[in-house]
Parts: sequence; structure tokens; C-alpha cells
Amino acid sequence: MSALWGLLKKNRDSIVAIWREATLDTYPTDASNFLKKSKDPFHNPVGKRITQGLAEAFDILADQGETARVTPFLDDVIRMRAVQDFSPSQAIGFIFLLKGIIWEQIKKDAEKLADSPDWRELDAKIDGMALLGMDIYNTCKEKIYSMRVHEVKNQCYNALKKSNLIVAIEDMPDDQDGSLQ
Repeated sequence: MSALWGLLKKNRDSIVAIWREATLDTYPTDASNFLKKSKDPFHNPVGKRITQGLAEAFDILADQGETARVTPFLDDVIRMRAVQDFSPSQAIGFIFLLKGIIWEQIKKDAEKLADSPDWRELDAKIDGMALLGMDIYNTCKEKIYSMRVHEVKNQCYNALKKSNLIVAIEDMPDDQDGSLQ
């Protein structure tokens, strides 16, 4: 293990805590304050999932794991942000915050490693996480839009049916086969 990866593990708790705070700061003030203060997972399941998701994603990153392994943890965080109508850049922007947080937390020890290929690898892994995040966000939004279209179709159908404007084919007289003449 190189020095950079060792520094990440050594400073894990402070990096994850600051990343959590920075991520929660991306929410509106009232929501952010609630998410930060309420520690009860039953009253604050969103805060709990964010905390766990960020910690697990960071652990995989610091262990030099495959970037794709962070998908379930990012999914927890990004799925909530997609439902909460964050824009794509807002929904995944918290991932890029990690770069600055890592640098600030380990810079005095890491300045001598600035030209290390490990920094480029770390940057690439964080960028890869962001790309995965974009895929997750897009998949969530597609699902939301599909559900909305389905709901509107059902509402229209039910409204037409209540107004007796829809006739089932079996209810049609024998001389009409449903085709246009």
C-alpha cells in the first residue's frame, strides 16, 4: 500500500465526517439542519442512509476497490436526491466535494506525494464514482418519469370510463367490429 492510500485510511473518520457535512449542506437550510441534528434512524432515515452510503463508498475508495463496487452505496444517496428534484449536477456534485476534502485533510502529509501517480488514480476513481452517479441518477429519473406517465394514463382512462366515453369491444353491437369505415 502506498503512502497516499495509507493517509486516506488514517484520516478516514475526519474525511467521512466532513464529506457528510458538506453533502448535507447541499440541501435547503431547514432540511440540512434536520438531517444533521436528528441522529435517530427512525426519525431521520435519509440522514442515516447518507451517512452509511458515504462511509461505505469512501471505504471502498480507500481500499483501492473497483469503482463499480460503490454503486449500491451511491444508489442509496443519489436515488433520494433524484426523488427530491435535485438537478443532475446537484444530485452528484457531492462526489466531487470529496477531492477537496481529502486534500485539505491530508495536505501537510501529502504535499510530498503531489506528483505521485496515486493522486491521478484517486482522481480517476472519484471521477468514475461521479460517472456511476450520473448513470444512477439517469436511471432513477427515467423510472420516475415512467411512473408519472403511467399514472396520467390511468387517470385519463378512469376519467373517460366514468364519463362513459369508453366502450369495451365486447359491449359493441354485432354490426360494428370496431373498425373505421
